[in-house]
Amino acid sequence: MSIWEKLSTLDRRYYYVVLILVMALPIIKPWGLPIRVGATTEDFWKAVEAVPEGGTIALAIDYRSDCIVELNPQVVTLFRQALAKNIKIIMWSNVDEGANVTEPITRAVGNEMGKTYGVDWVNLGTNPEVKSP
Repeated sequence: MSIWEKLSTLDRRYYYVVLILVMALPIIKPWGLPIRVGATTEDFWKAVEAVPEGGTIALAIDYRSDCIVELNPQVVTLFRQALAKNIKIIMWSNVDEGANVTEPITRAVGNEMGKTYGVDWVNLGTNPEVKSP
């Protein structure tokens, strides 16, 4: 009997136990792998830091709900960095869901930092009239 035949007759619960242990091990004892910051990320951070205190930035939120997991953390980080420097933020969207997908997180970050909607940041909503060239 080959190893593959032996493994195929093994109770599937053993596989799940091994899978759970393999997944839980890095959580229980982190490996300490370095997290590298890319050059474009660093350049973007520096660009926001270069805006003078009290300045204004424009932010186009051109993504839909399918990208929330990837892009909302970026918006949260930008909001925290900008609002910490008292930089005002003007947001808008050229896609139908853009204004709605960021509204809850921007309000949460604004409230967390003691900022006021309409004074420190504003969401202009969606412009449905935008046509592609």
